[in-house]
Amino acid sequence: MRNIKKSYSLNNISSLKNLSTLILGCASGESFPALEYLTTCQNLHELWLDGRIEILPQFPNSITMVVLLYSKLMEDPMPMLGMLPNLRNLDLVEAYEGKEITCKGYSFSQLEFLRLDSLWNLERWHLATNAMPLIKGFGIHDCPKLKEIPKRMKDVAILERLKSIPVEVKQEKQLLMDFRFGIFAKYFDTFAVGF
Repeated sequence: MRNIKKSYSLNNISSLKNLSTLILGCASGESFPALEYLTTCQNLHELWLDGRIEILPQFPNSITMVVLLYSKLMEDPMPMLGMLPNLRNLDLVEAYEGKEITCKGYSFSQLEFLRLDSLWNLERWHLATNAMPLIKGFGIHDCPKLKEIPKRMKDVAILERLKSIPVEVKQEKQLLMDFRFGIFAKYFDTFAVGF
């Protein structure tokens, strides 16, 4: 769905019980309406949200991948995202306006890949020693004020321009990700939400 302006655009999402992939784009310059409908999508695995979000909604525990583009959140999204028990891929592009992100102890228990891109104000990244135990790679691009990468992450592969990372997704398809440019191409058999 593109150019979402009113919450009635999202009313029917809650009736899509088998929805596994959802891509939503907000009208330029507008904020998403309330996204509480997402919590009812208990089979949702992959979620792309493109546009400003006033308050990060609760996501269903089934989520394995979250892409937040141009969300411009004022509150650190990491505490909430870190509680998702199945999250394996997280991509934040101009998603946060704050100066610090905090990944608390035991958060991001299944996260394998992380990309932080165009977080222009980010200065500090606090990472608990037992957070992200399964991390395999991360990318950082256009975070000019970030003072340092957490010491524990220095041993993790930096994904400057990794063209494809095979990831297990529903129906054993491949998700192709370009961490530098944020290009996502996917071959999947799911319900298509109006394009």
